[in-house]
Amino acid sequence: MKPTLILFALLVGWTLSAADRPAGKLTAKRDVQYYDIRGRTPSELRKAMDAQGPMNPVGKKRFYGRTDWT
Repeated sequence: MKPTLILFALLVGWTLSAADRPAGKLTAKRDVQYYDIRGRTPSELRKAMDAQGPMNPVGKKRFYGRTDWT
């Protein structure tokens, strides 16, 4: 493929994808909360994460990590 044809394809692809973007502003909020765990074996570390990981407020269950989208 010729370099000019590749450049043309890249430019056309970029402008089309820019036209498809929704109008408006995207905002993101990040809140990172760490928790300490202790253990000497992988099993002990898993038990510590089970006991201290973040709580899901809906299911009242703990997980190793948690991400919320709104």
